[in-house]
Amino acid sequence: MYVAPAASLLEAMRRSPDDPTLGGSLRPRGPIQLALSTRYETGATVISAAGELDILTVSKLNTRLDDVIRRRQGDVVIDLSEAEFIDSMGLHALLNMQRRLFRQARALTVICPPGAVRNAIELARLSESLGVVSSFEDYRLRRASP
Repeated sequence: MYVAPAASLLEAMRRSPDDPTLGGSLRPRGPIQLALSTRYETGATVISAAGELDILTVSKLNTRLDDVIRRRQGDVVIDLSEAEFIDSMGLHALLNMQRRLFRQARALTVICPPGAVRNAIELARLSESLGVVSSFEDYRLRRASP
């Protein structure tokens, strides 16, 4: 059985931005980061996510979402305007949150402008389920309408 030298593995992980492989084109370069902030609006908790929402960072989001579901009332808004990347684990976390809120007669809205993250949500056919809107103004208009 052949085992690649550690140097080869490290080199494979450090591909250039021009790398034509699928993995090189999907993930942003650099360290994996996710910054979360929470603010409270009338009747809703808004969680803003900036960075990458993937298998390596989803536990951070899940912890915050669990806290919001247990300690706060009202709807939940996830603002992905500053998110750069989302994978299936990130989508799963959002869908799981939507299901938990639905059971409590609460709603989830995801703010996500056009771009890579929005494309991933649309490809997974989750736009309607997650209540995706393009901006906070769209969310306010939706909320104000009967």
